Amino acid sequence: MSRFPTPRFSPLPALAFALICAAPAAALEPPAPIEPPGARFVACDNGLRCVRAPCPARDAYDLDAQARVHGVDFDASPLTPEERTRLNEERGLYYGTLAVIGHIEERPFTLPEGGEPRSRPVLVISSVIGPAPEEAAALCRGR
Repeated sequence: MSRFPTPRFSPLPALAFALICAAPAAALEPPAPIEPPGARFVACDNGLRCVRAPCPARDAYDLDAQARVHGVDFDASPLTPEERTRLNEERGLYYGTLAVIGHIEERPFTLPEGGEPRSRPVLVISSVIGPAPEEAAALCRGR
């Protein structure tokens, strides 16, 4: 038999408890939601009416750059069906009611009756982030 008694408790659980208690409080908070990459936009009806497509009747106001992009088409294909339904129900692409995240890209097109290929700006919407800021409607009206 040994002269020294065998310890009855293991120091590992006590060490683990001490490390957990010493962790910074920020490490215990849930992470902030991550927004998809892109700029924040509000879509506006610019008042232009057309007889046939393509019709540049809508503009996009870039809330981050505070700049208006004229004659924009919209591509909502990256959105979930629920987000597309919300855009339609709230008329989010006409009245500056919803803020979206997306990016502008130039896409080629040809007029139906032929002619040279052209391009137009398209706002590719990656996410609906919620109601537009209060001043968005005024920004849409300011041309």
